[in-house]
Amino acid sequence: MIAHLEKKPVPLHFEHEGVEYNGEGIPVPGTCHEGVCYKLDIILNGTHFGILHRLSNSWKTEGVDDNALIKKIGDVLMLWYE
Repeated sequence: MIAHLEKKPVPLHFEHEGVEYNGEGIPVPGTCHEGVCYKLDIILNGTHFGILHRLSNSWKTEGVDDNALIKKIGDVLMLWYE
């Protein structure tokens, strides 16, 4: 099952501050545990966003200071995993 999770991109479709985002989160191999992947390579609107990784109670990515957008992406990811 983990091997399957690591190969399947997570679809991302949401709106944030009036902008519609479409893309996917590609799981980073070896970061999936109990059905959830904790590091994903994020592509939004055809542009590489960065590697999003799960902390104890939030998400983070290097070089992106928009915490509200990062939280929104994390929320969408967790809804998909439910």
